[in-house]
Amino acid sequence: MSWSRRQLILSVTAVGGALALGGCVVRPLYSTASDVTADTSEGMSGVSAISIRPIPDRTGQMLHNDLRDLLNPHGQPVEPLYDLEVALDERVRESGLRRTETATRGTLTLRADYILLSRATGELETRGRAQSIVGFNLVDSGFANHVSHQSAQERAIREVAQEIRRRLALYLAEAAS
Repeated sequence: MSWSRRQLILSVTAVGGALALGGCVVRPLYSTASDVTADTSEGMSGVSAISIRPIPDRTGQMLHNDLRDLLNPHGQPVEPLYDLEVALDERVRESGLRRTETATRGTLTLRADYILLSRATGELETRGRAQSIVGFNLVDSGFANHVSHQSAQERAIREVAQEIRRRLALYLAEAAS
């Protein structure tokens, strides 16, 4: 194939590709109200329009704070469009027994069932479950076990918060289009 024929084929392919992609719209999945043009009357869109209701217990408070930082880094929204309710279930299982029948390994399972409610109508928008399973070591020291369990709990909370954020952002992006 001659040089000019190759150039013709490449330029036709490039122009065709540009025309095909001309109708595509790219929107950021994780956006704040200041990142996106306000297309709602309240001026908010995406995950920044979600208010998180209080979650009971210390684990719930930690999850609430992680979610708040991921969804609304500047604090709760002033006029939110949605409310997020989360119910937690935390379980610890010991395994890896020694000859003395003491455990050497722990597994922490953290489940969060969440629902997203519309503030305008009070109706359910979406619901789901995020889960994290984290392992940690158990040794002869009670303090070391406490710190190991606490570290596993923090990792599980962080994973669950990120999963909830991902799912909510995908839902809201689909609902907007």
